[in-house]
Amino acid sequence: MTDYIRGSTRPHKPPEDQGISLAGFGIPTASMNTWMTLQGWFAAGEVPPCAGRHEWTSSSTKDKRLAIRLCADCPAKHACREFAETNNERYGIWGGQDRSTR
Repeated sequence: MTDYIRGSTRPHKPPEDQGISLAGFGIPTASMNTWMTLQGWFAAGEVPPCAGRHEWTSSSTKDKRLAIRLCADCPAKHACREFAETNNERYGIWGGQDRSTR
């Protein structure tokens, strides 16, 4: 078995000053802290109200109102909003805010 298969070789290791990078997945370095907060929340088994629902990306005013209302009690709301702001998301409901009206 080669070192690469065993996982002891990291052919794409980022430089030490760069830290963790998920840029290959479209996640900019500037939003890594927020991304990790959200992922920690999901890894703990929490399920956000937006999971598997279409209202967060719908263009219907009724759907948008429902999504914003459901975001109100979500513990990930602030991290979600910060992630959207950092990444300049322009569409959908993020952290209880309609990004398409910005």
